[in-house]
Amino acid sequence: MEQRELTPEKKDKGFTLVELLIVIVILGILATVTVFAVSGITQNAKDNTCKTELAEVQTAVEAYYAANDATAFPTQAELESASYFRQALKGTYTIDSTGQVSVTSYDGANITDCNA
Repeated sequence: MEQRELTPEKKDKGFTLVELLIVIVILGILATVTVFAVSGITQNAKDNTCKTELAEVQTAVEAYYAANDATAFPTQAELESASYFRQALKGTYTIDSTGQVSVTSYDGANITDCNA
């Protein structure tokens, strides 16, 4: 019976375990970096949405006050019942006696930096 010798070409057909582990580690690092980058983008979008909604509520307060010849500024509930908003607000707002609007909570979380 004839024995065949393995040539170097046939021995090197595939990846070693070490090479595969290195690739897996690199992919894991890339995935981690991507997750943290997307998390930051998501938080920025939420902050910007909060600020936009705050400006919308401030504009609605001024419009309500002007339209109704009011002597007092409306509450959030009065603005919502008078249909000053196209869609439901995600935040809870406080309107003080001077007509200034501040955010109490936004999207279920207490927000302090949205008041800009």
